[in-house]
Amino acid sequence: MKVYEDIESKVTVEFTKTHVGHGIDLGRMKITREEKEDIARKLENKIPVEAILDDIRNSMNQKLERIHLITRQDIKNIKEEYNISLDGILDSNDVVSVNKWIEGLKNREDSPIVLFKDQNIFDETLYPGMKAEDFLLVIMNSSQKDMLKFYGNDTICLDFTHGMNAYGFDLATLNFTCISPRVLMTDDSESFYNAWKIVFGIPEKRLLCTWHVDRSWRRSISRLITKKEIQVEAYKIVRSLLVETDEAAFNIMLKEALKMFDEKEEMKEFKRYFELTYSKRSEVWAYCHRKWYGINTNMHIESMHKTIKYVYLQGKKVKRLDKALFSLMKFVRDRVFDRLISLEKGKISSKISQRRKRHKVGQHLTSLCIQNNEEWSVSSTRGKDIYIVKRNVTCSKECTLMCRECNHCLHNFTCTCIDNAVQWNMCKHIHFICSQNLNKINSTILEERLSLDSRITDEEMIICENRKILEKEAHVDNLRATSTRTEISKEKFPKKRMHAISK
Repeated sequence: MKVYEDIESKVTVEFTKTHVGHGIDLGRMKITREEKEDIARKLENKIPVEAILDDIRNSMNQKLERIHLITRQDIKNIKEEYNISLDGILDSNDVVSVNKWIEGLKNREDSPIVLFKDQNIFDETLYPGMKAEDFLLVIMNSSQKDMLKFYGNDTICLDFTHGMNAYGFDLATLNFTCISPRVLMTDDSESFYNAWKIVFGIPEKRLLCTWHVDRSWRRSISRLITKKEIQVEAYKIVRSLLVETDEAAFNIMLKEALKMFDEKEEMKEFKRYFELTYSKRSEVWAYCHRKWYGINTNMHIESMHKTIKYVYLQGKKVKRLDKALFSLMKFVRDRVFDRLISLEKGKISSKISQRRKRHKVGQHLTSLCIQNNEEWSVSSTRGKDIYIVKRNVTCSKECTLMCRECNHCLHNFTCTCIDNAVQWNMCKHIHFICSQNLNKINSTILEERLSLDSRITDEEMIICENRKILEKEAHVDNLRATSTRTEISKEKFPKKRMHAISK
């Protein structure tokens, strides 16, 4: 077809009905309707584009046909023609799509939307302290609420991650089991802690994540000290301060460390940084101030963020917020299934695995041991250190952290070694003491347990026995309520095709 326009704005069209100048080229032919429907059905069934392309190209025998020349763009056009939405995308406009997603969840009886504030909304009563341009979305589904009730404790962990959308909105993860915590752990940013103090008050203990502290030190050492050998020396000094568990020894070591930093010109800049940022608040990072609190790092949250980014988002920089939210909810759903698998099949957690390894090591220890009433001094097998093991509270026989061979749990003893005091494991020294004094300790523990168990009511025993059943039912109900998967039958494709044509 050729179109001409003369100086008088008169339009002349020259149309040639048949092909001229070339034969029947495969590249100019259209994909048949049946082939399009077959591809659309595969897309509806969540078959990846790469797998669809592989199947088509592997189907070529001797004759090359138009379908074998299909491209990713062709498949994308088919997806649009049949109105097949991408995961989490309910509208081409990201803002509209997110609002549709939120409204759809808010209308459910068991909605996971706890709080939502869109941009361009200012209400000091509903959203105190928030600006009009701020965006806030708080999500917690019923399974997460039930886990909170089943496994309540006294620690809250907070952490941020970024890069999950193009708008600069951060994902903040709260791993908590009590709204009035004994321990609040964050990274080295004050924003979370200041916000928490305003809303919930000051917790009994505030700790910094050890991994974040160590990373901050390493970065500052590399930035402020040029010589490699001096960098190594400075890091060894601060690391020895970090892991010291005796408070009196730590105070002496801290003074000596600052003096050593001051003696070398290459360390003076780092000394100013360390003195200003860390030395005056050792209670939030030093091991000697976090003994037996049961937590040391936020790495479980860091690991979760990494899984979302590199497994569910496939390491890609996601621009759309709706895709990030869809991946986040998919991650939560999969964790619920992991929990159901653990409940049904049984699973050896890392804590149980570590306890078994330490039990084997503890049985073969040849350390010198001195007992003084309910306190044991155990010598180190590698150095000159002496670790003090003490009897602690008596725990219920139903404790999940029980070592069946020793007939004791993590809560029955404390040890001054890092493995128990900081990492909160039933260390080899405790296993050693239990194996050496098994009959004597067991008789005492048994009497105390009988006294403890006698105070448990029949109702509490029933709740304890049925806990797994109730938890499983709650998870299944939540998965059933939040399922959005729909199957597209072969008969529905002609209807979708007619709808696409009518548009």
